[in-house]
Amino acid sequence: MECKTEANVKAMLDTLEKSNKVKCNDTEGEERDSGVEWQDGSIQYKCDENGEVAFVGCLTSTGELIPLGETKSVDGDDVECKTDATGKPVLEAVEKPMEAKCKDSRGRERDLGSEWTVGWFHFKCAEDGKVEFIGCFTSSGEIILRGERRTEDGRDLECKVDEKGSPFLNDLGKSSLTKCKDGEGKYRIQGEEWVEKNFQKVCRERGRVEVLGCRVEDVDELIPLNGKVSAGKYDHYCKEKDGGHLYYKTPKET
Repeated sequence: MECKTEANVKAMLDTLEKSNKVKCNDTEGEERDSGVEWQDGSIQYKCDENGEVAFVGCLTSTGELIPLGETKSVDGDDVECKTDATGKPVLEAVEKPMEAKCKDSRGRERDLGSEWTVGWFHFKCAEDGKVEFIGCFTSSGEIILRGERRTEDGRDLECKVDEKGSPFLNDLGKSSLTKCKDGEGKYRIQGEEWVEKNFQKVCRERGRVEVLGCRVEDVDELIPLNGKVSAGKYDHYCKEKDGGHLYYKTPKET
């Protein structure tokens, strides 16, 4: 039996370790140690711990590495490092989705989020390229949002769309809070009553003056509109006539 020295044993172990270390062969047949990476054209490879060549990523024209499955911007374009159906690594440009645009009533394209005005109406280019009606402008330049109301110059205005989806500014008439003006130019609040030339009037909503009836000295009570009250020797009448109002009296029939 041969007795080996310690130095010989160490040398044998080193030899065994080197012989057991896995290696890979690149496309040129050159051996690559485990863990080593190398470039072949626009592709970067690595020799893994099993002695197999692994695909690491793609190299751009500037030498930048894009790992497998990742996307980076190169010269303003997005490129992705991936494998094709055969497993071959490729660097592929990623098509950017077209940004949605809108077309206004004149056929002009509008960018997403942009706003514009046509006549009295204000629009916006919303998501998915849909034109959204925002609101209506008044003569003073104030905007009334869709579905809302505003009082301007004593009149109530409403911004809305009709059954076909067309926008319009609806004039609702005098504001519900508008005061009334009597024959002498004096303003009256809603619900206030006063007598003017034998006629008792009241201030209604939106500045509308309504005649309730007639008032005369010879009659203590109100003569109702289109009615009659007898007092003393006379019948007193309060009538609507030709868009106006009329008070008159006649002697009682005997």
